[in-house]
Amino acid sequence: MIDITYLNQIKQKFYFKFNFCFSFINYVIQVKLSHMIFYEKSNATTELPNLAKLSAKTKNMYVKLFTGNAITQAQSKNLADAICNDLGVPCCPVDFAGVQRHSKSNGRIRSKTLGDYHPTTTKIRLFQLTAAQKKTVANKTMLNTLLHELCHHFDYKLLSFYSSKHTKGFYMRIISLHKALLA
Repeated sequence: MIDITYLNQIKQKFYFKFNFCFSFINYVIQVKLSHMIFYEKSNATTELPNLAKLSAKTKNMYVKLFTGNAITQAQSKNLADAICNDLGVPCCPVDFAGVQRHSKSNGRIRSKTLGDYHPTTTKIRLFQLTAAQKKTVANKTMLNTLLHELCHHFDYKLLSFYSSKHTKGFYMRIISLHKALLA
C-alpha cells in the first residue's frame, strides 16, 4: 500500500523545484530579451545628437592635434572637455598611462589595449607608449582612441544607455563624431 503523506511530500518537493526552475528560466529569458533590446537600440543609434553644436574652436583644436606633434595629457583633456561642453555632457577626467597593456602568444603581440573608460568613475585612460617598441603613440591613434573612449562616455551620459557595447552603431557614432570634428 502506498503512503499518501509520502506522495504529498514528493508532490510538494516536485512543485517547489518545478516552480523554482520555471521562475529561473523566466528570469533568464527576460534578461536575454532586455540585452537583445539594448543591443538593437545601440545598433540603431548611428549618430550622436547635437553634433551640429560642435564649435569652430573645438574643430580647430582637433585638426591641430591631428596634424601636430605628440599630444600631451593636458591637450587631450582640453579637447575632451571642449567636445563634452559643446554636446552638453558632463566632462570626464583623461589620464595618461605608460605602456599599452597587451598579451603575447609565441612571442608575438596578439592583443593590446589603447585606452579604456570606467563608467563608475567616468575616467578615460589613454596609453601613451606602444606595446612592442615603447615609442610614443601616433597622434592619429591617440585621437581615435580618445574619440572611442569618449563615445563610451556619451553612451552613458548623453544617450542614457545602461551599458556601452561595441556594436555596429557604436562604431558609426565614432565615425560621425570624427567627421563632424573635421567638417
